[in-house]
Amino acid sequence: NRVGIDGNGVRYAGDSMAFDPAGCNLLKQRSGTRFVKTVTFSRQTLMDVRRRLPFLPDADRFRIAP
Repeated sequence: NRVGIDGNGVRYAGDSMAFDPAGCNLLKQRSGTRFVKTVTFSRQTLMDVRRRLPFLPDADRFRIAP
């Protein structure tokens, strides 16, 4: 999600992509272009994926101490 050269001389090509929870590509931007884009996906798709892959309730609860 970066394009250009940073302060250390590291070059970033861009190549940004966005996927919905089912893995469908919502955005693929051409390499080397600068842009700002907001993508949205279906709440129903999110709920369907969560229903089919119910792993989130099994996640460990942890906290990173300050």
